[in-house]
Amino acid sequence: MNPAVLNRPRRAGFTLIELLVVIAIIGVLIALLLPAVQSAREAARRSQCVNNLKQLALAANNYESTYGSLPPGNLNQRWAGGGNVWYTGVNSFAFMLHFVEAGSLFEAYNFDLSMRDGANVTAAATNLSVLWCPSDPEVSALSPLHPWYDFQPPGFTQAARSYVGNRGTFWMTDFRYNTLDPCYSTVTRTATGTIFDGSAVKLAEVRDGTSNTFLFSEAAFGELWPDSRKYWNRWWHSGWMEDAFFDTTIPINKGGPNDVPRTGPNDTRFSWASVTATSSYHPGGANFAFVDGSVRFIKETINTWTLDANLMPVGHQAQTCGSWTYYTQGAAVPGVYQALSTRRGGEVISADQY
Repeated sequence: MNPAVLNRPRRAGFTLIELLVVIAIIGVLIALLLPAVQSAREAARRSQCVNNLKQLALAANNYESTYGSLPPGNLNQRWAGGGNVWYTGVNSFAFMLHFVEAGSLFEAYNFDLSMRDGANVTAAATNLSVLWCPSDPEVSALSPLHPWYDFQPPGFTQAARSYVGNRGTFWMTDFRYNTLDPCYSTVTRTATGTIFDGSAVKLAEVRDGTSNTFLFSEAAFGELWPDSRKYWNRWWHSGWMEDAFFDTTIPINKGGPNDVPRTGPNDTRFSWASVTATSSYHPGGANFAFVDGSVRFIKETINTWTLDANLMPVGHQAQTCGSWTYYTQGAAVPGVYQALSTRRGGEVISADQY
């Protein structure tokens, strides 16, 4: 044998066991690092969501300084396509456009006509990132223009949003916003919040304190249930009662498809909960803007009233006016969550309670 071959140094290398150990160590490091990366990304998304709500709260306060009241939840507007019919107007966000650097869209929008009128289909497709929570990924996906619109140009779309105004403790009967209905004023007086149908709330009327009263909150578009609601609910400019507001009847993050007990997949008795309850994809709660312009993260564990099997507060009263049903507190005992949604409920609460 060639002596040179015998004296050649052996080439260094890894054994199979060594490779497996290295791969296992890398896997452990990735498993440890990935949650931290995801947590950092969520923290960034949550921070942007807070900034959006701060901007909206500042816009609402600028609106109040200019016009003497917080923006209305909607104002009745004529539906040209339906003849001499008044229908749902736009929501508070549309009225604030010129305070969120969207003045050109404000000028382009026809506030004399309903949100469903053909004159407003172009505005319907306008993307407004200030209305999107980054943790709510489905909200930025444009939907086909709904058939309710009078004018159906091919290819037109509809934008959505992640935020809603504070109506108060209960949701409202759907009047189609007919102010001539003899029961309209009776029912709308049940609104205990700050942004609701035909509202014009002055800061002086927020007697519970601007730092203790909700103004806006998150309502995740992706949590709408059933999925068909993502097609005809939460349009960015809609002032319809199921689109524009939240109430505190249902606790935070308890109105989604996985939160409400049902008897089966076709049980839609409580589908209204997903459009009236606050919700978010932030673990453990949701962000709320207060009237004073501050934004705070409210935990799901906040004190709230007790609900019955139909997801209504124990002791509430269902009353009627004409053919309409509406709800009042009755003997129900409000929790801290409900107290924060009223503008003049007279509750005494401290910051350490939420």
